Amino acid sequence: MRRILTLSVLLLLISTSPAWAIFSFGVHGGFDMNAEDAHTLADAELSDNTWVAIERDEITAPLMGGGHLRFGALPIVDLEFGFEASVRKYHVSYQHLDTNNIDILETIDDDAYFGRITGYVSAKINVINLPLITGYAGGGLGYHVMAPLISRELLEKLIIEDGVSGEDDLDPAEILAKEGTLGTHLLAGLSFKPAFLPLALSVEGRYNMLPENDYGDETNRFISLVFGLDIGF
Repeated sequence: MRRILTLSVLLLLISTSPAWAIFSFGVHGGFDMNAEDAHTLADAELSDNTWVAIERDEITAPLMGGGHLRFGALPIVDLEFGFEASVRKYHVSYQHLDTNNIDILETIDDDAYFGRITGYVSAKINVINLPLITGYAGGGLGYHVMAPLISRELLEKLIIEDGVSGEDDLDPAEILAKEGTLGTHLLAGLSFKPAFLPLALSVEGRYNMLPENDYGDETNRFISLVFGLDIGF
């Protein structure tokens, strides 16, 4: 009985001490709410007088997962450093026709992947403090490596501006070349920490804002729904 009482007191002291909140690590997962409708483009002329035809399946919300470290040593503000990736497979058919819109120069009928890899830093401020639940808000920066959607604008850039040609070079794995961009995000969430346990559960909404791209994608503004598990605070 004495040992149990002593252990309980120690846990209480640790969980309420400043050192308990200095550092934690965790994992998170969820969805990028960045679904895209199916898209069909027939007989579209490029600026070099060649023609393309595209048929792209619907893309549902990409699955997302990652890990993070959180530092709470600063007054008021917590800093979180993390990485994450999201991906969703879709099917695409593409034809590249000659200037007479008759002969097929290249044909693609394959799976492609829409998603991103991101490293980020977020600053979080507690706005609600209850015994078991904390509400927070904040924002931050992220470096995103995203796969653009195959589109007329993307093919225009690759074929006309970059001089890409040949069936091998136009394979979806190559055409969806990764390009990095710096973006910002706003966030808000709730964290639930059970008493006497060195872990916390959280749910967070994050609004990501990336610069407009030159591929014709409308994928530079999206919300991520994030569920997290932290250990050590």
